[in-house]
Amino acid sequence: MDINCIALVEWSMKFWEYMRIDKGGRGGTIYNIASLYGYQYNPWAVFYKTSKHAVIGFTRSLGHPYNYNRSGVRVIAMCPGFTDTAILAGNTWDWHKEGVENVMKNEVIMQTPETIGKAVVEIFGFAETGSVWVKENNEPIKLAPMC
Repeated sequence: MDINCIALVEWSMKFWEYMRIDKGGRGGTIYNIASLYGYQYNPWAVFYKTSKHAVIGFTRSLGHPYNYNRSGVRVIAMCPGFTDTAILAGNTWDWHKEGVENVMKNEVIMQTPETIGKAVVEIFGFAETGSVWVKENNEPIKLAPMC
């Protein structure tokens, strides 16, 4: 929670205050990273999922057009699917170990960090404020469902 949510909120607000056109800033974009686990409904990764759900809610709220029209600061987020990074080497809650192993073996198409990087750049060019985007299973980019 400290890193995935609280730090993201605190730093986003620092940048938002600095960039606000109504406070002398030049506007800009805050780009948050959530996860497909921020909106998916399943029993896995309970605490991680909680933190990423908060990131989605924060992005949509701070990035609401009302806030953007006053501040000039666009807020968007990316929800990557399973990506070949060090986070996947972490421990799984014993309660879920068998289920998570089954999901990873049978349901997941792993992506590369480069695939996510390209999607992040692409979305930056057209994403509307408050929007949350998904890149998973090497499929085309799409809007995340509303929670």
